[in-house]
Amino acid sequence: MDHTKAKVAKLRRPTIVAILYFPVLITYAVIEVESQGGTTIGIKDIFANRCNTFQQKHQLGKNCTKLWELFLDSFANKTPCAVTPESYSQFFLEANHTASVADKSLFWAFVNPFVYNFSESQRGKYVTILDLLAGYTLNDLQWCWSIEKHDLDYVSCPAFKNCTGENEAVRSFWKANSQMFANLSTGVVFAMLNGSVSTGGAYSNRSIFYTVEVPAMTYPNIKEMRVILVHDPLIPFEEECVNGTLIELKDDLTRKNIKYICEKDPPEVRSLQCFLHPEYHNTSYCVSSGERSIHHHALWVLKNVVITSIGILLSSRYKTIF
Repeated sequence: MDHTKAKVAKLRRPTIVAILYFPVLITYAVIEVESQGGTTIGIKDIFANRCNTFQQKHQLGKNCTKLWELFLDSFANKTPCAVTPESYSQFFLEANHTASVADKSLFWAFVNPFVYNFSESQRGKYVTILDLLAGYTLNDLQWCWSIEKHDLDYVSCPAFKNCTGENEAVRSFWKANSQMFANLSTGVVFAMLNGSVSTGGAYSNRSIFYTVEVPAMTYPNIKEMRVILVHDPLIPFEEECVNGTLIELKDDLTRKNIKYICEKDPPEVRSLQCFLHPEYHNTSYCVSSGERSIHHHALWVLKNVVITSIGILLSSRYKTIF
């Protein structure tokens, strides 16, 4: 994969509102995963704690110790660049569980971590990949194996761009997880895409959404996709619902008999964006005919977001790497 960074929205500093920390909308971490050093320190304990927390909440009856062993076996004794999505098949067979995702699945590309703020603010309307056991447990972790040490490599793991065929341990995990999430989804699905991406476009052929999730969608399991197209109002808008790579997405779905619907910056997205970003307040994005005042924006979002955001942000849920 070409690792040349695309020109996307400027990375702005997070906004502090009261005591809450809110990440910015645009981050290129969605597909540009650089090496962050070695395996996450304490990964086994983190895995166990998250798995047990998820178990207590959802009463799945899974064995977290067995899940860890299957997860480790997926890439143990393999070089970091020789781990394919299929390597995790036994782990996902055990980790898979029923979930109420019909008409709720929310996919995305280039809008992390905003997509999670948005999903939580909608109180159960959407389900993301991190709302399921595997995604919740492994979110924001890194891992690889050292053949020389016969153990997890805590010093250095390669970026997936340095692996032929992108068969890097973490990237392959998220590909397999995305495939499972797409297969689980039914009815109407949602996709939040970034219209301000200038290189590659909202429907970039380098994203997992393009290479894994959309190809896995089939009719009649999935009948309709509703695209939520968001953008950064402080940079030129690159794509709209009816041009650029969104045309390719529409064509790909049409060939599958899946209906394509797209809406640019719906009111609930604008409200959340304007609440999180004071720098947007004087733009037409936040102050325009038919829109609520900034004061009303803040009150409306505060009612729906603040309580959930405190718990979610403290749990570091928003730091995904795909």
